Amino acid sequence: LAASPELYPAFLKLGALTSVLSLLAHDNTDIVADAVALISELTDAEAAGEAEDEVEALLDAVEREGGLSALAMALVRMDETSPDEAAAVTGVLACFENASAAGERFAAAIVAKTCFLEWVLKRINVSAFDTNKAAASEVLAILCQSAPKARDALVAKEGGLDAVLRAIAPYKRRAPAGGDEEEHLQNLFDVLCCAVTGSQAGRIAFMAAEGVELMCIVARSKEAAPAARVAAFRALDFACAR
Repeated sequence: LAASPELYPAFLKLGALTSVLSLLAHDNTDIVADAVALISELTDAEAAGEAEDEVEALLDAVEREGGLSALAMALVRMDETSPDEAAAVTGVLACFENASAAGERFAAAIVAKTCFLEWVLKRINVSAFDTNKAAASEVLAILCQSAPKARDALVAKEGGLDAVLRAIAPYKRRAPAGGDEEEHLQNLFDVLCCAVTGSQAGRIAFMAAEGVELMCIVARSKEAAPAARVAAFRALDFACAR
């Protein structure tokens, strides 16, 4: 079906999407994972080629039927110590990335209408690094950059910017262990810079969470990666801009 997006209207008309979305609440997480994989494939605009309108119509239906919220709830249920469930988390994150690429309103809805923001702020602070942690920070950065409302929601959430700063803090005394972790750290700085750019509330929250102090420590640290030191200066520059 994903290879034939011209069939998406019939897929919606037959009520098949409703059936797929209902599987996201199934007790069997294997079935949930299969449903997530299908939604991820169907919403991948790059794979669908020129069928952007069909993908957007499908995402409209997903949002209308509460699918974004159901996907976020699936994240909460997954135990990532299981490879299959970890793969399902990867799939949900791909769905949210696909939705963000399709339009600002979808990015805003993911933050405003689901529990994703709460989940992702916890996920980026899990001590062990893995690909899903990197993917989580990437999706958060994409959401904040795609929709001012998503950025504002992060700023307004109690402890929101503090959670981002806590995720950055370990890197003040060490460099990322590889390319994926370097990208993860850059994602975190992108979120931070987005939150303080053009947002007085963001700058106030940044200062209240002692962001200036942390950025100064990172910028001066000989143990931090050079890219992290540069990113810290960039965050300070954005925070001080008018």
